[in-house]
Amino acid sequence: MAGIDVAMKHPISDFPQDWSEWLGVPHGTPVRVVDSDVSTVATVADRVIEVLGPSPFVLHIEPQSYYDKFLDVRMYESNGRLTKRLQKFVHTTVLLLTKSAWGKANKGYYRNQSPLGGCQVNFCYSVVKVWELPVEKILSSGVGVLPLAPLSNASRKDLPGIIQRMSARFDAEVTRPIEAELWTATFTLLGLRYGPEFALTLLRGVRDIMRESTTYQALINEGKNEGRAEGRVEGRVEGRVEGRVEGRVESRTEDVLRLGTRRLGKPPQKTRTLILSIRDESRLNELFDRAIDASSWNEIVNGN
Repeated sequence: MAGIDVAMKHPISDFPQDWSEWLGVPHGTPVRVVDSDVSTVATVADRVIEVLGPSPFVLHIEPQSYYDKFLDVRMYESNGRLTKRLQKFVHTTVLLLTKSAWGKANKGYYRNQSPLGGCQVNFCYSVVKVWELPVEKILSSGVGVLPLAPLSNASRKDLPGIIQRMSARFDAEVTRPIEAELWTATFTLLGLRYGPEFALTLLRGVRDIMRESTTYQALINEGKNEGRAEGRVEGRVEGRVEGRVEGRVESRTEDVLRLGTRRLGKPPQKTRTLILSIRDESRLNELFDRAIDASSWNEIVNGN
C-alpha cells in the first residue's frame, strides 16, 4: 500500500534507534539505516536497519496493512535478497497494522521440503500485531514509534488524550520539520482504523504542522492526480487527500466485482450491494485476494 510505505518512511529512517530498541535490541546498541539501493530490494528501502553490536545483524521492518496470503513466501523472498545484498543475518519483523492484515494463510514462517528429499526450507519471521499492544508500551517508547499509538489496544474515547500526550512529546523532543512528518504518519495510520474523516477531525489542531511535511505534500499531489472532485471527506483539504482514498476504494470495489464476475459469473444483487457498501480499503483487498481462487461469491464475501 503506497500511502503506508510513504508515511512510515520518516518514522523508521529518522529514528532507527527507537525502532530497533522497541523491537528488542539492547538499549544503546549502535544502529544505522541501510540504503537498499538495488532494484530487487527497492520495496524495503528505508525500513532496513543495521545493528552494529558485538554480533552485527540487519533488522528488516515490513509494515503490513492488508491481507496477503503470500506474505510468508514474500518475507522469505525479501529476507533472502537482503541477506545476499548485505551479507549479514537478516531479522525480518512484520508490523501488522490492522486485524484484517493477518489471515488463515499466514503462519509467521515458510517451510517446505522437496519430495525428492535432501532439499528443504525452514524460514521464520517475527510478527507484531499492533492492535494487541498496550498503548502505554508504545507511548513510553522512543518518539519515532509514537505514530503507532492510535492503532494499539486503546479505545476511540482514549484517542484525544493519546494525541495530547504525543503532541507534548513531539514539542519537547523533535524539530518542527520532523514533527510534521510524524503527524503525517499518525494521520495515515489513524485512517486505516477509523477512516480519513475521523483522522482529519482528530488532528485538526496540527493540520498546519502537517502541511509542512514533504510526505503530506506528496500525498496531496497524488490526490490531485487521483482524487475525485466530489471527495466527500473534508473537501476543502488541499488536493482532496481524502478524495484519493475514496478513489482507491471505488477502484478496488470494481476490481473485486470484475474479477469475481469473470471467474464466477454475475453476483447476486444482495452480494453486489454488500460489496459496494464496503468503504474499508483493507477489507476490499482481502476480498480481492479471495476472489483469485474462490469457488463461490459466498466464499469471497464470508471466507468460507
